Amino acid sequence: MIAISARITLAPEFTAAFGQAAAAIIAPTREEAGCNYYVFGRDLVDANVILISEEWASEDALLDHLKSPHITAFLQQTQSMKMLGFEVKKYRVSSVGGMDS
Repeated sequence: MIAISARITLAPEFTAAFGQAAAAIIAPTREEAGCNYYVFGRDLVDANVILISEEWASEDALLDHLKSPHITAFLQQTQSMKMLGFEVKKYRVSSVGGMDS
């Protein structure tokens, strides 16, 4: 399993447009084979910070996602939006359990 955690800090004038573009890719992404979890959120303290959390069944599923038409369109749509910070972490997960595990 692959998990992705991302943090994007946008210039304030791009936050709303980025949110609209992101909202359009959530449903088709969640329908993709191998997508276990896919969500965007906003930091409750800094509205210009977007948090992304993803979980994929495999590396191949993630790679297929990155080549999908809706992600290609999203990246083209957002490439000119000014980002003040961008951090992405990819984790290879060997096991998953609850907090009591």
